[in-house]
Amino acid sequence: MKQMVKNKRLCENCGEETTEMFCPTCKSLTKSPKQNKSNKSVKAGPIQGKSRNESNPNWKRDEVILLMDLYVRVGYIEASHPKAIELSDLLKNSGIHEKIPNLSSFRTPGSIRMGMANLRSIDPAYDGDGLENASQLQKQVWNEFKDDKEKLHQEAESIRKKIKERDYYNQQ
Repeated sequence: MKQMVKNKRLCENCGEETTEMFCPTCKSLTKSPKQNKSNKSVKAGPIQGKSRNESNPNWKRDEVILLMDLYVRVGYIEASHPKAIELSDLLKNSGIHEKIPNLSSFRTPGSIRMGMANLRSIDPAYDGDGLENASQLQKQVWNEFKDDKEKLHQEAESIRKKIKERDYYNQQ
């Protein structure tokens, strides 16, 4: 008897690969590889990603500041939330990283959700556990801004302005 092989599908919301019609992580509709090829590609700052085998870069301080700013303004949100999608798009096009090896999985709405779950784990106002995988950088940024949300928001707005002006690299 011939064994049937299922094709990998890609979640259009969080970027997760699966063989299912709906993503097991965020429950969004997935697309087959044939459908994915017809999509417009997302511009990844100055240098496009090339290889699916390389892992994505670690989060940088400015990315964590933008993530924490969103978290303190709206709280923990799911990957399907418009603000998670908006931040994902901003980070994908930010130019913060010179090289993005795997654009399809880089700073997806699902990674925004996971980053928020990490922040939630160090938030004393949260009564649960969170993910307990907060990075040292996430903890440092949390400790720097936890008592000054206005300073956090001003810093986040400054980062957004640099990104929107496409001047991120010139100010580093």
